[in-house]
Amino acid sequence: MTTNNFESKSFIKKSLEITDKMMHKKKTVDKSESEIEINNQKFFFATFNRRLLASTVDMLLISVLITPVSYIISILGIDGAMIKLQMQPELMLQDITIATFFKMLYKSGLIGYILLMQLVVIFLTGLYVVYFWCTKGATPGKMIFKCKVMDAITGENITIKQGLIRFFSIPLSIIPLLIGLFMIDFTKKRQSLHDKIAGTIVVVCPKNK
Repeated sequence: MTTNNFESKSFIKKSLEITDKMMHKKKTVDKSESEIEINNQKFFFATFNRRLLASTVDMLLISVLITPVSYIISILGIDGAMIKLQMQPELMLQDITIATFFKMLYKSGLIGYILLMQLVVIFLTGLYVVYFWCTKGATPGKMIFKCKVMDAITGENITIKQGLIRFFSIPLSIIPLLIGLFMIDFTKKRQSLHDKIAGTIVVVCPKNK
């Protein structure tokens, strides 16, 4: 019985030693793969969680920017279009078809204002992010969390072309069940799908920056 206990303890000890060595090796590899050196300075790639928090701050700031513009568009057109829609006689029909409903929306002008609202949102959001990416290297949200968007090869601020490609390819990362965003924690340079398309990376700036 004593011999069996001794052998069991020895087996457990060896197993733990092997596991520790494997974990240490894995951590070393992960650390080396999660950093990049540019101009003799080391940067760590930003994680999914850090980027998510930064994007949340940016969305709040963008909503503040968009709200007054949306309010003006609503006053100038949407409210009147809604009144016209409510006055359509077709609304009294019990079995209204989808085609008829869209025809009513078109006649009231509501579809036009909805499309205008969407274009304004896209324009202001694109202007916000592309301007900060290209001039400052980071949006205000990313600045708060010490993140920076840079060219994946040169480490410089991205160009306007890269910024536009990155912005308009974001839906490709979002639409298929957010797979393009979850790629961040599974790729070597922690790149999302839109990062790969635009040739960009997101890093964490050193404290002295």
